[in-house]
Amino acid sequence: MTYSGALTLSSLAGKAGHHLTLAQGSLIIGLIAMAYVTAGGLKACAWADLIQGSALIVGGAVIMFCAFQQLGGATEAAMVVSAQTGAVEVRTLAAESGAFERFMELNRSRLNMFLPADDPVLPWTALLLGLWIPNFYYWG
Repeated sequence: MTYSGALTLSSLAGKAGHHLTLAQGSLIIGLIAMAYVTAGGLKACAWADLIQGSALIVGGAVIMFCAFQQLGGATEAAMVVSAQTGAVEVRTLAAESGAFERFMELNRSRLNMFLPADDPVLPWTALLLGLWIPNFYYWG
């Protein structure tokens, strides 16, 4: 979370004409978190998690709604076929299909969690053996 916050701060500062490194952004995020944890203790952390988690859920729903609105009005869509080669494929979308059907058509191959064991991004073995450890840490 510190990295993503620092990256956001760095990007926003760059657009405003200021230079902010990731280390400086991380320090700012850390100091803000330290201040509210010191001032409010564990209760402040719980409230911050509740507010930030709710904002993530609401923000994700808004983005999904806007994306489906745009996809519903599109006549064609470009999609990356291979991240390694950078190959892009342009597909013509069926005019009679709705936004959700178009989304499923464009992303059917990506909506599968059970990838082969030799998949370079997320093999099924990582789901079975690896991801439960950070999940127990986070939710515990």
